[in-house]
Amino acid sequence: MEIKAKLNKPYSSKQRADFIVENNHQKGYEIKEVADSLEAWGMTAEEQEQANLENKQKSVRATRNSYLQATDIYMLIDFPILDVEREEYKAYRQYLRDYTAQENWWEKEPKSFDKWKEVISDDEQ
Repeated sequence: MEIKAKLNKPYSSKQRADFIVENNHQKGYEIKEVADSLEAWGMTAEEQEQANLENKQKSVRATRNSYLQATDIYMLIDFPILDVEREEYKAYRQYLRDYTAQENWWEKEPKSFDKWKEVISDDEQ
Protein backbone atom coordinates (compact mmCIF):
# COMPACT_ATOMS: atom_id res chain seq x y z
CA MET A 1 0.00 0.00 0.00
CA GLU A 2 1.11 3.52 -0.69
CA ILE A 3 -0.18 7.03 -0.19
CA LYS A 4 -2.09 8.08 -3.31
CA ALA A 5 -3.26 11.51 -2.10
CA LYS A 6 -2.86 13.73 0.93
CA LEU A 7 -4.80 16.67 2.33
CA ASN A 8 -2.74 18.68 4.80
CA LYS A 9 -4.22 20.53 7.75
CA PRO A 10 -5.71 23.03 8.07
CA TYR A 11 -8.61 22.08 5.83
CA SER A 12 -12.28 22.97 5.88
CA SER A 13 -15.13 20.53 6.43
CA LYS A 14 -15.99 20.84 2.72
CA GLN A 15 -12.40 20.12 1.67
CA ARG A 16 -12.38 17.10 3.99
CA ALA A 17 -15.67 15.80 2.59
CA ASP A 18 -14.57 16.40 -1.01
CA PHE A 19 -11.28 14.57 -0.36
CA ILE A 20 -13.10 11.59 1.13
CA VAL A 21 -15.69 11.45 -1.67
CA GLU A 22 -13.07 11.65 -4.41
CA ASN A 23 -10.53 9.28 -2.91
CA ASN A 24 -12.70 6.76 -1.05
CA HIS A 25 -16.08 6.76 -2.71
CA GLN A 26 -14.86 7.28 -6.27
CA LYS A 27 -11.37 5.75 -6.31
CA GLY A 28 -11.78 3.17 -3.55
CA TYR A 29 -8.80 4.26 -1.50
CA GLU A 30 -8.63 3.74 2.24
CA ILE A 31 -8.70 7.03 4.17
CA LYS A 32 -6.46 7.44 7.20
CA GLU A 33 -6.55 10.46 9.45
CA VAL A 34 -3.16 11.25 10.93
CA ALA A 35 -2.04 14.12 13.12
CA ASP A 36 -1.30 16.60 10.33
CA SER A 37 -3.34 15.36 7.37
CA LEU A 38 -5.81 13.04 5.73
CA GLU A 39 -4.19 10.32 3.64
CA ALA A 40 -5.68 8.22 0.87
CA TRP A 41 -4.00 4.81 0.71
CA GLY A 42 -4.20 2.50 -2.28
CA MET A 43 -2.45 -0.46 -3.80
CA THR A 44 0.87 -0.10 -5.55
CA ALA A 45 0.95 -1.02 -9.23
CA GLU A 46 2.48 -4.39 -8.32
CA GLU A 47 -0.20 -5.06 -5.70
CA GLN A 48 -2.94 -4.12 -8.16
CA GLU A 49 -1.44 -6.38 -10.81
CA GLN A 50 -1.32 -9.26 -8.32
CA ALA A 51 -4.91 -8.59 -7.23
CA ASN A 52 -6.05 -8.55 -10.87
CA LEU A 53 -4.30 -11.87 -11.50
CA GLU A 54 -5.88 -13.44 -8.40
CA ASN A 55 -9.33 -12.19 -9.44
CA LYS A 56 -8.90 -13.63 -12.94
CA GLN A 57 -7.76 -16.96 -11.49
CA LYS A 58 -10.71 -17.00 -9.12
CA SER A 59 -13.10 -16.29 -12.00
CA VAL A 60 -11.69 -19.06 -14.21
CA ARG A 61 -11.73 -21.51 -11.27
CA ALA A 62 -15.37 -20.62 -10.62
CA THR A 63 -16.24 -21.39 -14.24
CA ARG A 64 -14.35 -24.67 -14.05
CA ASN A 65 -16.05 -25.57 -10.76
CA SER A 66 -19.49 -24.79 -12.19
CA TYR A 67 -18.79 -27.13 -15.14
CA LEU A 68 -17.73 -29.86 -12.71
CA GLN A 69 -20.83 -29.32 -10.60
CA ALA A 70 -23.08 -29.37 -13.66
CA THR A 71 -21.69 -32.77 -14.67
CA ASP A 72 -21.87 -34.38 -11.21
CA ILE A 73 -25.23 -35.94 -12.00
CA TYR A 74 -23.79 -37.92 -14.92
CA MET A 75 -21.48 -39.74 -12.52
CA LEU A 76 -24.37 -41.28 -10.59
CA ILE A 77 -24.46 -44.95 -11.50
CA ASP A 78 -28.25 -44.96 -11.79
CA PHE A 79 -28.44 -41.85 -14.00
CA PRO A 80 -29.95 -43.01 -17.32
CA ILE A 81 -27.15 -42.52 -19.85
CA LEU A 82 -25.14 -44.98 -21.91
CA ASP A 83 -21.80 -46.21 -20.57
CA VAL A 84 -20.02 -44.57 -23.51
CA GLU A 85 -21.59 -41.21 -22.59
CA ARG A 86 -20.60 -41.65 -18.94
CA GLU A 87 -17.02 -42.30 -20.07
CA GLU A 88 -17.08 -39.07 -22.10
CA TYR A 89 -18.20 -37.16 -19.01
CA LYS A 90 -15.47 -38.82 -16.94
CA ALA A 91 -12.86 -37.73 -19.50
CA TYR A 92 -14.31 -34.20 -19.59
CA ARG A 93 -14.26 -33.98 -15.81
CA GLN A 94 -10.62 -35.08 -15.80
CA TYR A 95 -9.89 -32.33 -18.32
CA LEU A 96 -11.51 -29.86 -15.91
CA ARG A 97 -9.61 -31.16 -12.87
CA ASP A 98 -6.31 -30.95 -14.77
CA TYR A 99 -7.11 -27.52 -16.21
CA THR A 100 -5.31 -25.45 -13.56
CA ALA A 101 -2.10 -27.48 -14.00
CA GLN A 102 -1.63 -25.98 -17.48
CA GLU A 103 0.75 -23.08 -17.97
CA ASN A 104 -1.08 -19.72 -17.84
CA TRP A 105 -4.41 -21.55 -17.43
CA TRP A 106 -6.13 -18.38 -16.22
CA GLU A 107 -5.71 -16.63 -19.56
CA LYS A 108 -8.72 -18.42 -21.06
CA GLU A 109 -11.85 -20.07 -19.79
CA PRO A 110 -12.14 -23.87 -19.81
CA LYS A 111 -14.32 -25.32 -22.55
CA SER A 112 -17.93 -26.31 -21.97
CA PHE A 113 -18.71 -29.99 -22.47
CA ASP A 114 -20.09 -29.40 -25.96
CA LYS A 115 -17.05 -27.33 -27.07
CA TRP A 116 -14.66 -29.85 -25.49
CA LYS A 117 -16.44 -32.70 -27.27
CA GLU A 118 -16.11 -30.86 -30.63
CA VAL A 119 -12.37 -30.48 -30.10
CA ILE A 120 -12.00 -34.12 -29.13
CA SER A 121 -14.03 -35.19 -32.20
CA ASP A 122 -11.87 -32.99 -34.47
CA ASP A 123 -8.68 -34.49 -32.98
CA GLU A 124 -9.91 -38.00 -33.68
CA GLN A 125 -10.52 -37.32 -37.37
